[in-house]
Amino acid sequence: MIPIYPDERQFLKRIQNEEHLTAMSKGIIIGDKVIVEEGPMCGLEALIKKIDRHHRIAEIESEIFGRKARMRVGLEIIRKIK
Repeated sequence: MIPIYPDERQFLKRIQNEEHLTAMSKGIIIGDKVIVEEGPMCGLEALIKKIDRHHRIAEIESEIFGRKARMRVGLEIIRKIK
């Protein structure tokens, strides 16, 4: 059994709803930076490692259960600014 530490629990609570699903977030791309404006990913831009704009999916990386883990979450890019 692997314990869930308080910071891990807070992270999971922040990005999931009661049904353990993550709602879609919305953001913009400015240059090579992603700014999340709405949704559970708001404020977690530094965790985003890869974006698939066509499928509206972002891969995020966070330390959980004592190791780095990648998760796929919904992220719609509503505009891109160069």
